Amino acid sequence: MIRSLKTTVALGAVLVLAACTGGRDSSSSQAAQISSYREALREVRAAKQPLPELTPALIESLPTAALEVVLEARGDTVFVVPYSDRTDRRKGALRTWRTASNGQIVMRDGVLIATRGLGYDLGSSRVLSVLNAVEQRSPVSGPHNYFAKGFDNSVTRIDLECEMQSLGDVRIDIVSSIHSVVHLRENCLGPDDLSVTNDYWVDQRDSTIWKSRQWGGPELGYLSTRLLKKQRFRRTCILFSADPEQNSKPDCFAFGISVDTSENLTGVIP
Repeated sequence: MIRSLKTTVALGAVLVLAACTGGRDSSSSQAAQISSYREALREVRAAKQPLPELTPALIESLPTAALEVVLEARGDTVFVVPYSDRTDRRKGALRTWRTASNGQIVMRDGVLIATRGLGYDLGSSRVLSVLNAVEQRSPVSGPHNYFAKGFDNSVTRIDLECEMQSLGDVRIDIVSSIHSVVHLRENCLGPDDLSVTNDYWVDQRDSTIWKSRQWGGPELGYLSTRLLKKQRFRRTCILFSADPEQNSKPDCFAFGISVDTSENLTGVIP
């Protein structure tokens, strides 16, 4: 019971700490709390305890987005939280998710783009047709280009021809949270009779990928994901005028909780 409690505390603590940007608590109190949580996390890792049972209450208590990732070929499950968000000239927003061991999973609007630190990583990929399909919530077919890393850090380019189809509207359950989605599936063919199948369960309203099964390369294999919690937003107010005589009202806007990038506080691995 004690070990199970420590595991649950560690998961919650890691995800909470990953989202912390500071506050008005005393520094000594915060330091003590962080130290306690880190110690619990170290014990979990050392004992290789099973991951805690996910419950609606636990997920609701998390102050930031959370993603469950299963590395099917290895039988490993990781919980990750956002490490960074950015945009570039290409379609979709880039989000990097980070594990407790500093491994990274890079997604563009929920579509797998690259991995770092997992071993036999996916260096990068071009999957424009998938991004279009997710945005439109309807089938869009096209080529994929994967750049997979080998054991000696060499890079192999793998070109796939992919055809996507819609398997219709369905409802999925993610830890008692029900989502109405469109199930998109693409079947891809590559060199040497390589066959790949990717699945995406896309929200019917806003194109959020709630669930997926995506190929990460010949060695890394498939990554199955479940979005446990979307990015939570909070409100902040900024007083743009520094002159108190102007009696200006602060400008309030919503923004996502930023992520503390210090140390390995962003996930739990078994």
